[in-house]
Amino acid sequence: MNWIKVFAPATVANVGPGFDVLGVAIESWGDTVEARRSDSGVSISEIVSDYPIPKSPEANTASIATIEVLRELGNPGGVELRIKKGLPPGSGLGSSAASAAGGAFACNYLYGNKLTSQQLIDAATNAEESVSGRYADNTSAAILGSAVLVKSVSPVEIIRLGSINELKLIVVTPQIKVLTKEARATLPEKIALKDTVKAMANTSAVATAFLKDDYNLFVNSLEDVISEPIRKKLIPGYDRIKKAAIYSGADGFIISGSGPTLCAFSNKPKEKCESILKAMESEIENTGLSYQSMVTGIDRKGTRLI
Repeated sequence: MNWIKVFAPATVANVGPGFDVLGVAIESWGDTVEARRSDSGVSISEIVSDYPIPKSPEANTASIATIEVLRELGNPGGVELRIKKGLPPGSGLGSSAASAAGGAFACNYLYGNKLTSQQLIDAATNAEESVSGRYADNTSAAILGSAVLVKSVSPVEIIRLGSINELKLIVVTPQIKVLTKEARATLPEKIALKDTVKAMANTSAVATAFLKDDYNLFVNSLEDVISEPIRKKLIPGYDRIKKAAIYSGADGFIISGSGPTLCAFSNKPKEKCESILKAMESEIENTGLSYQSMVTGIDRKGTRLI
C-alpha cells in the first residue's frame, strides 16, 4: 500500500489557569507522520528531526499510539512509520502528544477509519502516559483541534469547546528543555483555598470564552495563581519578557504547558502582533538564548490527512 501523510498540530496546554484541563491547538507548527501498512508489528524506518528522538517502537509515542490502535482493531496487520518532528521535545508545545496523535490517526486511516475520535484520544493519551504521565489536554486538542476541556483522564472524557475568531497567539520558544515530569515536581502538593477558588473561577471563565467566542472574557481570565509563580523560575528572563509583551500591547501572557514556550495574546492587526513579537524576542536575546517564534492562530481542524 502507498504511504499516507498525516499532520498533527502543536498545542498550548493549561491556557493560563486551566492546569491539566484546558488545551488549544495552534496553526503552523506540528509533527508529520507518514505511514503504510506492513504484514505485522510496528516499525519506524526514518525520523527527520533536529533533536534526539527515540527510534525504538517501544519508546516513541507515535509508534506506541499506533500499537494501541492496532490492538483496539484486533491486530489486523502492521504499520511502518516515518516521522518528521516539527516540535522540539520539552518545549511546552505538546511534542510527544503531536507524535502520538499522528500515529494513532494514521494507523486508524490505514485500517478503514473504524475508531472514533474518542478512541484515538485514548490511544494517544496512553502513549503520552508512557513518556510523561497521564494527561489529555495536549493529545485531545491535537486530535480534535480548537480548544478542549478535559473532564477526566481515567476514563478519558473530553469536551470540545470551540474557538475565538479574533484571537492571535504570539509564540516564542527559548531553546531550553523543560520536561513535564521535572516541572511538575516543582509544584506544591497543597494549595491555599483562596488560590483554588481563583483558579476554578478563571478556568471556568476561559472555557466559557471559547464557548461564546468572547475575546475580552478570555484575556481577562488568564491569571494563573498556582503554577506560573513557580514555573517562571525555570525560564530565564521570564518577568522581563512578559513585561515587554504587555508594554508592547499584548492583552495577555502565559506559559504554554510546563514551558519554556511563552505565549502572548492579541486581537490586533498582524503588524501590531509582529511588534509584540519583536519586543519578546529582544528580551530573550538579552538572555543569550536562541529561540523559535511566530504569530499564529487557533488550528480548528486538528490531526488530519495532508
